[in-house]
Amino acid sequence: MIDGLPQALADAGIDPAEVDLESLDHQITAVLDAGADALDEYEDLHWGETVDAIGYSDDPRYRGEKLVVLGSLEYVGYRTSKGGEEAVYHHDFGNPPWLVVTEDRRLAVIDGSYTVNRRGIVG
Repeated sequence: MIDGLPQALADAGIDPAEVDLESLDHQITAVLDAGADALDEYEDLHWGETVDAIGYSDDPRYRGEKLVVLGSLEYVGYRTSKGGEEAVYHHDFGNPPWLVVTEDRRLAVIDGSYTVNRRGIVG
């Protein structure tokens, strides 16, 4: 049992007698363990640099998943064909999203204030 859990609940106005303390303790421990794993993963992917804190995205695609932030995605460049002509497009983000690595080691882009429409990336 996490030291002080019943008192912390009481301090938050929650009656500890109305809570499954064992289940809550298990859930909190799992979150803390996942956080420690994420910190280790960050250090590994950033060649030994450490970070003091982790956060969780509320992006529904990754809710509950450990994501490791590589950094802010300042711009994106890609080659494609539009209107029958191939070109390389470069887009600078005004409010950059985050480039992250998912648990299965795939890249993902989260947050930011961009949208994608018929003309391309906006924002």
